[in-house]
Amino acid sequence: MPRAAAPGSMWYFGLMRIAIPSLFASVVVLSIAGGCKEEKQGPQGTPPPPPAAAGGSGSAGAKSLCEPGGVGIADAKIAAILPPSVGSYCVRKTDQVQSFGEGTSKKIEDVSDVIDGQGEIYAHNYYAKRYDRVHYVNEKGNGEEVEINLSTFDKPENAYALFTYQVVANKDPDPEAAKSQGRTPPRAIKGGGAAAMGKGNAYLWRGNYLVELTFSPDPSKPEAEALASADKVLQEMVTAIGDKIVGATDPPADVRVLPGETEGRVPLGIDYVPAKFKKPEGKGDALFLNIGAYATAFMRDGKKRYRVIAVAREEKDAARDAIAAFSKMPGVVPIKEAKEFSDEAWHFPFNVGQGGAGAAGKAEGVAARRGSTVFAVIDEELALGDPAKKDDWPRLTKEEKIAKLKALLAKAPAPTPAPSASAPK
Repeated sequence: MPRAAAPGSMWYFGLMRIAIPSLFASVVVLSIAGGCKEEKQGPQGTPPPPPAAAGGSGSAGAKSLCEPGGVGIADAKIAAILPPSVGSYCVRKTDQVQSFGEGTSKKIEDVSDVIDGQGEIYAHNYYAKRYDRVHYVNEKGNGEEVEINLSTFDKPENAYALFTYQVVANKDPDPEAAKSQGRTPPRAIKGGGAAAMGKGNAYLWRGNYLVELTFSPDPSKPEAEALASADKVLQEMVTAIGDKIVGATDPPADVRVLPGETEGRVPLGIDYVPAKFKKPEGKGDALFLNIGAYATAFMRDGKKRYRVIAVAREEKDAARDAIAAFSKMPGVVPIKEAKEFSDEAWHFPFNVGQGGAGAAGKAEGVAARRGSTVFAVIDEELALGDPAKKDDWPRLTKEEKIAKLKALLAKAPAPTPAPSASAPK
């Protein structure tokens, strides 16, 4: 049986796979994923008949693989989320559906059997309750197929968090950085609450669900034509599935207070950590915090790069707990000049694992609280630059960080003034 790819995507050309870097994993996926093991079997489900003519189409008058009587999804939970057919693609009753977790005969931990090296992330890091794998085939029997991996969570926050982790994929989402590294970054598309398209793959989040789709092309088509087909088919499926799912479309509160793309956030440059969460091994974080839920935005200001961390709480006491994590960092000092726009503010150094040339892994940031909201502006660990080169220093100065912090906090709710000593009780 085929196994899911590690962070990235996997593009099929006949029986050969070509590994290339891409998004990390699950929603609408056309696959080109590095690190995949050789499959001992072909794609799951009943294989379509081989094409009878060049161009990948069946012979004229050939029976459709998607005859109404043979199309359907037997499992009621899956059928409530996935349509039985989208355009010229369908799920056939005879095809195998793999299911793990709640309401199935297999434990969610057993999903590792079909996801090489990634089962732990779904089951233990983001607390998925269920995982289903379904295949849609092209009615023409030309070899085109869309594999859908559907993950179900107990809360929208966890589903959204894994969506952002898959899209960012431990790589710099900035388009300029991706271009310089020969990568094709994902792009945002319409669908559900959030959706992204990779090179032959896509991701969709809505409510408690994360959907990952991978497109396998007609092996007789040239790559450019296959990619065009993938984009069209995957967008249609993202739209159809996103419309069928019932659930939240607004991201978590921490994400909603992040700066937007008009303020310098790179496209799809969001990483969200939910309250119920275990950090996956190897997850890239310039500054990982044990403060409950928070969101991070990847930012660009001209040639300078940085990240913004946002914490939005309902109560000020909870926000005080979050800012306390910054105030206890080694080498931290208060920012006196921030008293005019915040309740408390701190400047701190920190070590990162991917320091730039000559940077010795050192970085710094500023954090402040105003009422029940906390913001931090920190150096981008993936773009620290070389301090020995004046033309390679893409960091913000301390003063620039504080200025951005002030602008962010200006949008936060004003702190409630303390009652005066003479006020009536």
